[in-house]
Amino acid sequence: MYGWGAFSPVVSIQAAQQPDPVVTVATANSGTNVVIIWTAPVDNFAVITAFDLKIENNAGAFVDATSSCQESAATLLVTQTCTIPLTTLRSAPFSLSYNKLVVAIVNSQNMYGQSDYSQPNVHGATIRTEPTQVLGLTYLPL
Repeated sequence: MYGWGAFSPVVSIQAAQQPDPVVTVATANSGTNVVIIWTAPVDNFAVITAFDLKIENNAGAFVDATSSCQESAATLLVTQTCTIPLTTLRSAPFSLSYNKLVVAIVNSQNMYGQSDYSQPNVHGATIRTEPTQVLGLTYLPL
């Protein structure tokens, strides 16, 4: 009867949320290091700002490992790769024993929060030890 009114102001909605969980985690031995690699998850329209890596210690509890990575936090974001010396994994807080599988979980974070942790890997790197130094040799005549 009176016609159409003026248009309302334009509204934009950002349908972003916390990132999805990391799907795969793998570990591999590389010389005297263990390399942990994961896939970048879907970020759900908000840039991933951090990854949080945990490794299962000898007692079966997952403990923070992000600070043990040789790579910087910025490099972890780009490469999704963490290199940790075997000597670090054999000492506290990990204290992993010889031939133990290195089990890792990872989550991601953006401005909306943290994802759930990934499923732990079931294959991959094991803890290896270097042989102890020979202290002396004894000559035994035949």
